[in-house]
Amino acid sequence: MNHFKDDLLTYDQLITKIQTLESRLKILTQSIENLEHLLIITDKNGIIEYVNPAFLDFTGFSKTEVIGKKPDILKSGKMSSAYYARLWETLVNGNIWREEIINKKKNNELFYAFQIISPIKDENGKIKNYVAIQNDITDKKESEKKLKEILSEYDSIFNNTIDAIFLIKVEDNKIFRFIKLNPAHEKLTGLLTENIKGKTPVEILGREIGEQVEKNYRACLKKKAPIDYEETLDLPGGKRIWHTRLNPVIDNDKVEQIIGVSREVTNEKKLTKERDMFFEVSLDMICIATFDGYFKQLSPMWEKLLGWSEEELKAKPYLELIHPDDIESTIEASKILETGEKIISFDNRYLKKDGSYNWLSWKSFPDTEDRLIYAIARDIQERKEMEEKLVLLSQTDSMLKIFNRGKLLSELRSEIKKFKRYNSNLSVIMFDIDHFKGINDNFGHDAGDMVLKKLTSIVQEEIRTTDVFARWGGEEFIVLLPNTDFQGAVNIAQRLREKTDQTDFSKPKNVTISLGVSSFCTDDTEDSFLKRVDDALYLAKKNGRNRVRSIQT
Repeated sequence: MNHFKDDLLTYDQLITKIQTLESRLKILTQSIENLEHLLIITDKNGIIEYVNPAFLDFTGFSKTEVIGKKPDILKSGKMSSAYYARLWETLVNGNIWREEIINKKKNNELFYAFQIISPIKDENGKIKNYVAIQNDITDKKESEKKLKEILSEYDSIFNNTIDAIFLIKVEDNKIFRFIKLNPAHEKLTGLLTENIKGKTPVEILGREIGEQVEKNYRACLKKKAPIDYEETLDLPGGKRIWHTRLNPVIDNDKVEQIIGVSREVTNEKKLTKERDMFFEVSLDMICIATFDGYFKQLSPMWEKLLGWSEEELKAKPYLELIHPDDIESTIEASKILETGEKIISFDNRYLKKDGSYNWLSWKSFPDTEDRLIYAIARDIQERKEMEEKLVLLSQTDSMLKIFNRGKLLSELRSEIKKFKRYNSNLSVIMFDIDHFKGINDNFGHDAGDMVLKKLTSIVQEEIRTTDVFARWGGEEFIVLLPNTDFQGAVNIAQRLREKTDQTDFSKPKNVTISLGVSSFCTDDTEDSFLKRVDDALYLAKKNGRNRVRSIQT
């Protein structure tokens, strides 16, 4: 009898174990069905036996179109036969395959994927199945491609321009170290990047000349804006006179680098007064104009660059050819010339015959006795485009493609000036992502990056084009709202909170944000304004997160 009871207990345990295994199998099945990555299971001959729903949704194939087929249906034609030969050699030998691949969907759209294929063996060690998991990395590849194109374009301009370009790193807001010289700079100065990289001007040129050079760098650092100057330097390439423009690269309101563009003007300085008037800058574009605003004589380079003949240019006032945004500054420059003062550096845009505009840099010398202006203009279109790209890079968050902290502060100062001049409304929203560290810890930094990108898209869809949206730091953001009163800003903040809360972020599914709101007051400063909205954000987080808190005064 006792023996029978022991057998019955063993049977119950067996039933419990079976039920446990069935439960685990159910959980495993559900996990595979809900997997976001593409999952494919084949037999040992590569015939597809199973694909998960994510595979069908992403590729556009139906289950009947793939089951019983080989993974060849995904072939894009972009991978070599050697690639597939290595793949199968690895798998047949019982090893795991890990590598990127270019596949195509049912609609022939290409996508990049990182795939891991594992052989599944039976109890005798023989392969009976293969399991492949593919992770879509198309966006990453496209971003890498675009970045490579931008860098290639920058390198082309940097290496092929005839101006001497140099890059300087600013350390501790006071030390200047050379990073790189372009080929034109090396040729003209006799200095080589390999010999000067990481060194200060004093270390390269000696104390007397080095301190002379650093004086201008400090002026650019202090101004936090481009500066122009001329200087005479005795370098290994010889004693020369240079006209230089320094452009600061600013991040978080701090000058991190300086980009210098120099043009040698030694020969122009040595010319007689008559030749000075015609060849002060270069032989590119020479002209004589009247104080009445008409060209009197032009060199052939004008037609070559702008497309207009000399007769066409002389037939109309030159102000008609100037970009509308540059007319006012050009008129002011003309007034300076009428006083008899020369202009060493002045930039504006001129209309080309094809309807586009081209940036020119001017050196102009007035002859008040004959009421004539002698000038030389130089094509600086490439330089301006490069400067604009560099400025954009310095003002933009590299991952999210929105303004960074430095640009936000610049825009805030501009809006404060408008507020004081026109007594208009100005409000601000500061918010951050609740428990963002937990997202990175639990789902990985890639998931955290995707949350930041998706949240950025949500905000951009909800705000106006006139609003200023910037990454303040980490997972903290600011939206500057010109011409928006306090209640209007609170409404916008609530809308952003609700839209975020209602959005499916996948990993994790739910993401919330806490927001602080405030409006600018007449006795506010930049610091007090930002301090108040920061205090409001602190209250939102302290009171439970996923909420809006506002402080008016």
